Amino acid sequence: MGKRARYKSISFEQSEEIPRENILTAAQKTAWYLRPVTWLLSVWEVIFMYRTKIHKEAMKGFKAPYLVLCNHNSFIDFKVFTMATFPQRANYIVALDGFISRNWLLRTVGGVCCRKFINDTMVVKQIQHCLTVNRCITALYPEARYSLIGTTSIIPSSVGKLIKMLEINTASLVCHGNHLLHPAWSKHTRHQARLEAVFSPICTQEETRTLSAEQINERIQKAMHYDDYQYQADKKLKITHKRRAEGIEKVLYQCPNCKTESSISSKGAVITCEACGKQWKMTEYGKIVALQGDTEFEHIPAWYEWQQRNVQQEIKDGKYGFCEEVMVENLINSNGFYRLGKGMLTHNNKGFELRLHATGDTPIFTRTAGENYSIHIEFEYFGKGDAIVISNRNNSYYLYPTHKKLSVTKVHFAVEELFQLQSNKVHLPLEAISEMI
Repeated sequence: MGKRARYKSISFEQSEEIPRENILTAAQKTAWYLRPVTWLLSVWEVIFMYRTKIHKEAMKGFKAPYLVLCNHNSFIDFKVFTMATFPQRANYIVALDGFISRNWLLRTVGGVCCRKFINDTMVVKQIQHCLTVNRCITALYPEARYSLIGTTSIIPSSVGKLIKMLEINTASLVCHGNHLLHPAWSKHTRHQARLEAVFSPICTQEETRTLSAEQINERIQKAMHYDDYQYQADKKLKITHKRRAEGIEKVLYQCPNCKTESSISSKGAVITCEACGKQWKMTEYGKIVALQGDTEFEHIPAWYEWQQRNVQQEIKDGKYGFCEEVMVENLINSNGFYRLGKGMLTHNNKGFELRLHATGDTPIFTRTAGENYSIHIEFEYFGKGDAIVISNRNNSYYLYPTHKKLSVTKVHFAVEELFQLQSNKVHLPLEAISEMI
């Protein structure tokens, strides 16, 4: 287990006494001596190793401070942002897990700490501070996690409302090919991937005063659209990595032939359903081809979206829900994880409920279906297995199902669908954001 994966076993009562991460400290400007260091750490990988083309002609005359909405597929996204904005200073909204063992460094380079997928008024105030006091470019990753399948994840409508309230210049930085380089579901880096990034305005300060939040969101959705597998096909990128399909069962968990769930395995470039025996091959150009019978889905995201529709139907039919044993760890602060033992996680149309065996019938965490527009999930996180991550302002519970057949990808589909059915909106209302600033 790596340094960042270390944990300490404690009781729930002890965990309640541990100081939480201080997210009230105002975001710093990047220390002047670290700005060239961040450039040096980025230039080799971004320019020389992957020959990334950064198209930023449209940004000519676009003046800081401004907000940049970035897509998120791998750690190199941050390095591409550094190259695109250098030599200007920037602040970055970074999840708490990114601060483990590097708190001082991240804060010194301009990092702003937050927890994922919660309504946190302090993040809004921190963004305002970065833009109006630090007068820095501010990077926000509205998808809030690595894309699972190389396509755009949900972007909450509150982003458009935030921009409307702040009346700030806003741009997008969309990277193409980063998912191909290192998919979230894979342990292997594909060095044959070639990257491109498009840096372009979404709206000016003047436009935010006349556009509605809905119109701004329409621009955001258009600007942030990407599909890395379509990009691979269009660019004819040949990726010959011998183990290029390994791990894809993390996101493609249901067989399109026999409809069995959690039956998919992978080895090399071959994908197999252990229930019916059907096999497919991932080609060197990122397509799926059946080795027997018809090819149900040639485009990888199409298989993924088919599963999503199946979960939506299962929920509408009243058949979705589970109660599973999980190993519970809490990321309380940037010192690392605290293991609380085993418990039971329930998820259904009402939302989440987490109980610990050690504390009996009293839930230690509840969250209604209308409170989470999505959740964070991890695959084989530091060798501990797949994880469902649920958070509130003071805790981030990393939950590892002891029953390995539970697909965390399916759980994330269900969270998003239940939210839509419960609330028909995403994130905070305009009035709530107005009160924050």
